[in-house]
Amino acid sequence: MTVLISTIIPTIGRVTLSRAVESVIDQQSSGAEFEIIVVNDSGQTLPKMSWMNAHNLQIIDTNHKERSVARNAGAAIARGQYLHFLDDDDWLLPRAFEHFWKLIRQSEAAMYYGGYRFVDSTGNTLRECYPDEVGNCFIRFMSGEWQPLQASLFDTEIFRSIGGFSDLESLLGGDEDVDLTRRISLKYDIAGVQELVAVIRLSREESTTKYSNLQEQSRQSREMILSMPGVFERLRDSARMRHNASAYWHGRIAWIYLSSVVWNIQKRKIFIAFYRLGYFGYALVRSFKYWFSLKFWSGATRPHQAIGWLVSG
Repeated sequence: MTVLISTIIPTIGRVTLSRAVESVIDQQSSGAEFEIIVVNDSGQTLPKMSWMNAHNLQIIDTNHKERSVARNAGAAIARGQYLHFLDDDDWLLPRAFEHFWKLIRQSEAAMYYGGYRFVDSTGNTLRECYPDEVGNCFIRFMSGEWQPLQASLFDTEIFRSIGGFSDLESLLGGDEDVDLTRRISLKYDIAGVQELVAVIRLSREESTTKYSNLQEQSRQSREMILSMPGVFERLRDSARMRHNASAYWHGRIAWIYLSSVVWNIQKRKIFIAFYRLGYFGYALVRSFKYWFSLKFWSGATRPHQAIGWLVSG
């Protein structure tokens, strides 16, 4: 059997795990073959549940290794052409895999996404987001926008080729999903559907994410990405794809490098600061035709405000 999607659910044994797993099992009518890999990182045996008898489900154990390691462990044994990562307190909406399956047949990308709904701890809707970007979205991810794992699929081979999730939970504190989308979009394009596919529960009191340090985590991730080859030209290509907003996004390139200069000076990494300063100057020169546009200077001098997506840094 050819498996299209492998859903990987790292868990610390929360009672919401059953809802997460069952929401994937309920995708049976989508027409897409899938498997479920529950990665038990709780350090204890999971209590027996009826969903454990599903034919396409397996449980593996890590042991307090945190999410990046748990997700990578699940991805290492996944048989699907695409990987889907779902947290144990979130869930899929009906027909989610059907929407993805139709999209996969219509386009070729390294990452596919759908819309998502945020709810509070009692299930009340906080916000619904419908991303609308396709192609090279590198500039948007590098500016701080974010697409949640729960509403995304990743090409398995590409995920493995870039090394999967970095161990950013020990390095950064929980911004590993942002880092993953940045590294993927550095080389590959994305595609999406407008339908809602996932529900994401926001409860800072119960979350394992270190929200207090997310902005700093995002900056550290961006610094690591900026040191990789091909970044500048990929940013420029991405800015050109933004059409009517091209002036703004070329301004964002200048902002990315100038903010890196400031950050590295603060960290006393003077050599890197001068290196980034060179790219800042180069970005200004290459964007000469936009100098008389207010949109360019807005992008170059102000924090980015996402519309529809979320800002993480």
